[in-house]
Amino acid sequence: MQEIDRLDLPSWLATQTLFPKFYSRCPKTGIETAALGSHQEFSEIPKSPVERVYGSLPFPSDKQDPLWEDFSAPFFFIPQVEIFQSKEKTVLKVRGTGSLFKDPEKEESFLSLGKQTDLPEFKTWESSVNSILEKIRSNQIKKAVLARRSSFEIQGSPFEVLKGLLDSSHNSTVFAFQRTPDSLFLGATPEMLYQRSDRSLTTVSIAGTRKRGDDELLSQELLNSFKDGNEFSYVKDFLAESLSLLCESSSCQPQDSIIKTAHLLHLYNRLDGSLKPEIDDADILSCLHPTPAVGALPRDLGIKEILSLEPFDRGLYAGALGWISPLESSFIVTIRSALIKGGFLHAFAGTGIVEGSDPELEWQELEHKISHWKTLCPLLL
Repeated sequence: MQEIDRLDLPSWLATQTLFPKFYSRCPKTGIETAALGSHQEFSEIPKSPVERVYGSLPFPSDKQDPLWEDFSAPFFFIPQVEIFQSKEKTVLKVRGTGSLFKDPEKEESFLSLGKQTDLPEFKTWESSVNSILEKIRSNQIKKAVLARRSSFEIQGSPFEVLKGLLDSSHNSTVFAFQRTPDSLFLGATPEMLYQRSDRSLTTVSIAGTRKRGDDELLSQELLNSFKDGNEFSYVKDFLAESLSLLCESSSCQPQDSIIKTAHLLHLYNRLDGSLKPEIDDADILSCLHPTPAVGALPRDLGIKEILSLEPFDRGLYAGALGWISPLESSFIVTIRSALIKGGFLHAFAGTGIVEGSDPELEWQELEHKISHWKTLCPLLL
């Protein structure tokens, strides 16, 4: 490893010709991580890697959508180049014989979005929500998350969108993943799937949503909401049960709390555990992904229902993205995300359907969740 001058990493990544490209910024530490170029690739979760491996898992699906051809299957890679950048220093690591880098070019700063097109439209969405509610009333499922794809024509560099996310996101991991020059997947998620430090495991339960305004009043409303409390408890209970399978011991915070992002409020609780000796990251990912925060409860039956109702492939939306190393690993849930491809930005958002859900209110929640794509910076119109 060697120290180098500080980089504007989005601009630097936009210029490079090596693929894949991975980027993330931790909300707590502010550390930026970039990885690019393929030294070695894996088509499944690697078992006990000796070097740091980056990669993604899509949302489970049997659909084949050309939109997601770059991200339709599990993919992991050991990069040729890694950069770790904090406020204090920038460190470069290069594997193999070395790589040629290009200096960052001045990016076109103007961005614009065209008219919004939703899939499904409201009437189909309303029918799907009512179908889920019927399944809930007949005790077939307890919860299912239904999603929507909102598409916009976009002009300007995709990595300028990443810069806008970095400037505007709060309490969220900003991320980007690109396997080919044709498409860029990016977002700013408040939801960690898990972090592992040696044999210590941490995960978080996040559910329930309010648009920010009078935060104190809305936080109390969220904490006292029967409907949101139910939705949240399904996620927390699932994680607690999962940790009981993965860990020798585990616990959650005694009180639920509120997490604030740039635009939204959510219910929050953190769970910690000490992993059993035989458990590895492949076991953790298989057990946790996808949680009821983005999927359903019960998981298999509910996801089958989701796939039958949603008229598009989620791809990496509501998937898992992160890295594995011998001593540490970290994965996020890829919500608040979008795919930029073929001159369009496809933004994805979902909302949990439980007893008491109202289709119109849930539709409004979807609008709240994609609003940052339209307002994340003054240049995005």
